[in-house]
Amino acid sequence: MSEKFIKEFGELKIDKVNLVRLPEIDLTEEEKGTVTGKFTDNDLFLKKLIHEGWKKFAPKVPKDRQQEYLDRLTEEFDIVQDLGFVDYFLLVWRVINKARQLGAFIDWGRGSAAGSLIFFLIGVTGVDPIDKKLFFTRFISRVRAKKEVIDGVTYIQGDLAPDVDINLGGVREEIIQWLKECYPGKVGKIAALSTFSGKILVKDVYKIVNEATEEMAGDLADTIGKTFGVVEDIEDSYKNNEKFKRWADNYPESYNIALKLRDLIRGKSTHASGYFISQAPLDEFVPIELNKEGEVSVSYEMNTAAKFGIKLDLLGLTSNEIIKDIFENIPEKLEDIDLDTNIDVYKHLQSDNLKPYGLYQISADCAYRVCQKIKPANIQELSDVNAIARPGALAYEDKYVCMSGEPPHEKLRDVFIESRNLPLYQEQLIQSLVAVGFSADEGEIIRRVIGKKKRDEMPKWKDKVFETCKKNGFGEQVAEAIWKVCSDSADYSFNKSHSMATAYLGALTVYLKYKYPLQFFTACLNAGQRLPDPMDEIRLMQQELPHFGIKLLPPHLLKSDMKFKIDGNNIRYGLSAIKGISDSAMEKLINFRGDYDSKIDCFLAAKQAGLNIGVLSSLIQAGALDDLETKRTRLVLEAQTYNLLTDREKRLVKDVHDDTECKDVLTIIKTLNEKSQIKDSRFETIKGKYSTYKDIYLLNSRNEEITNYFYERNCLGFSYSQNLTTIFKKKNPMFNTIRTILDTRKENDNVLIVGQILETKVSKSKNGNKFYKAIVSDDTGTITSLLFDGKKGMLDELRHDNAGAFPEENDIVAIKGRLKGQDAIFADKIIKQDCKIYRNMRDLK
Repeated sequence: MSEKFIKEFGELKIDKVNLVRLPEIDLTEEEKGTVTGKFTDNDLFLKKLIHEGWKKFAPKVPKDRQQEYLDRLTEEFDIVQDLGFVDYFLLVWRVINKARQLGAFIDWGRGSAAGSLIFFLIGVTGVDPIDKKLFFTRFISRVRAKKEVIDGVTYIQGDLAPDVDINLGGVREEIIQWLKECYPGKVGKIAALSTFSGKILVKDVYKIVNEATEEMAGDLADTIGKTFGVVEDIEDSYKNNEKFKRWADNYPESYNIALKLRDLIRGKSTHASGYFISQAPLDEFVPIELNKEGEVSVSYEMNTAAKFGIKLDLLGLTSNEIIKDIFENIPEKLEDIDLDTNIDVYKHLQSDNLKPYGLYQISADCAYRVCQKIKPANIQELSDVNAIARPGALAYEDKYVCMSGEPPHEKLRDVFIESRNLPLYQEQLIQSLVAVGFSADEGEIIRRVIGKKKRDEMPKWKDKVFETCKKNGFGEQVAEAIWKVCSDSADYSFNKSHSMATAYLGALTVYLKYKYPLQFFTACLNAGQRLPDPMDEIRLMQQELPHFGIKLLPPHLLKSDMKFKIDGNNIRYGLSAIKGISDSAMEKLINFRGDYDSKIDCFLAAKQAGLNIGVLSSLIQAGALDDLETKRTRLVLEAQTYNLLTDREKRLVKDVHDDTECKDVLTIIKTLNEKSQIKDSRFETIKGKYSTYKDIYLLNSRNEEITNYFYERNCLGFSYSQNLTTIFKKKNPMFNTIRTILDTRKENDNVLIVGQILETKVSKSKNGNKFYKAIVSDDTGTITSLLFDGKKGMLDELRHDNAGAFPEENDIVAIKGRLKGQDAIFADKIIKQDCKIYRNMRDLK
């Protein structure tokens, strides 16, 4: 960056309040052994690390381009050294290196760190930044970071330090513990603060001040607008939205209260992934507290905390755990897989029948729809999908598909050609500024000023753009084009470094899913048990498995392991994944597993293993004990009744069972009473407790098919023995599965389905028409059903047809209507079906 430029436009001043001393890096002997030769300080150690990485990578670089890489390395290292970031780079490298030693799969990186060639060569990131035209200045530049040396000690300005997010997969907790051991008393979590703003602000004020209902407050919140995904400030909504203005004018006291509360702290929690590391013990210089998990936490939120120490985002995303699991069970290694143009990736991404579950980023609804429309043919186009599938940038989708984009100016065609002449990336803004004569540092300054909407600074930068273009012979038209791109895309242009890194991760998941589906889905099923709703994850996977010719086999006491496992060409359900079986029951369940000749032997073994009746009932309802050849409703009843007995009574039941042909627990107990081996008073006590179980049994046994369907859905997330549509077809042959109607029916065709409700909502369309929305599943697929109120008062009719209430989550409903688009039914009728199943006394009440 030129001295004239700094003099004219200033440089960031050091704020001594924000000076941070980096944690000391005391390398272990094992870490020192990763480089050859001697070194005298950490700067030289980092140089040697880079040299080792370059030796391995250089043979892959054409000889006529190697100098370009070496020049970039020199430039990056000079900046890192000058700004005092050597130890920060080594800290990040240490964390990644330790995670690999612990067996973690490390992805290609995230955020702007992927723009560093140093990080690429030392194994922190996985994207070649020169090949993919990524800028180091997007990550670190002299204008965004400063250092100061005081008494021979280097300090950096903490809130301007680089920020690297690291996905550690399944070893996250081990890494955190290791960091605490490396820096005792110097590591803590970071507070997170929520504020009163936008929709939450007006909802809270309206409900508290005006005693509005949740529905009224929700309707008001819906009037707050969004621009490129960012919620509008309430003052802007007052200017832009007539409905919100009308509310504010009608309730001026409430509106003024909202203005005063705006941006004040509403609540405090702990940052999900942020960890604070300091050079000195935390209790010596920052306020600390214990969060609700009992961890030491810095009381500042992350932006303030960064003024006092280093922040690391340590993520434990499931994606990396899944990939690690897959690679442990396949012959291929990551380094042998080409993801840039591999036909085994892109033929599936270009297919109309792409199955989205588990595909990193691609599985999100918006990204999946964009991907299906764009049909990427290489890694660059997959990166473009990531950039387009966001608010604002979606406006470019059609131009991208039709290849109808035009470069801002012919002289800038080379900058935008890779994204079909569309300005998708922040790096393109920097590149276009570099093309007309700015340095990369200067380009980054301009990008940040415009991106942060520093309106008071923008005029001078606009003048500078026009002046530089004129000076270097590009003319006013090029300057106008560049400034328009900068201004127009400030809200939605994406970080290409992040987009490209996540594109590689997405491409890898496509490759693994379609080449090794058994290993892929087994890993996903096991990882899904650690997600918030494991049953929903299983349901989604079960809908895709038939496409790959895979069955999810039911749990079996002997054939199943604790975890999901490959069983021939299929996957066997894991016993620990059955709902109702807690972690504390695992060892008892292992001791219980066996081959039992009778249900009495089974019940006795459960007791001896310490397995409680709840776990045993879950195993029965899931079908894991079907070999006992008793209907599940009856077997649950007998197990519950057997559990009521004393040890002496259980032995008596066992003796009768072994000595006679009678194998029914209830009959045996009655026989023992008749023979006076169980007294009448005791028999009446047992009978009294038994009566509730009997009531549940009589209700559930009315329809064993429906009962088993519910049992399996509740315990396993899907039903393997029953098909809901098949059951209801016996009443009406017009019922079809969701998959059938989606595959065979056309727009506006009449359809009739039956399914279980996953989610409901009552809301209003943009024209004010109220509607009831139900997301429904039948194991073959999921579909959204919408019933609009209209002039006929259809919502009142819906309530009337369903005993005065809207159908709710978990209800079984029959839906009649017309197919709309690829995933919706406009309903005429939604009728709740009378098929409730009871699992305990609470349900019975």
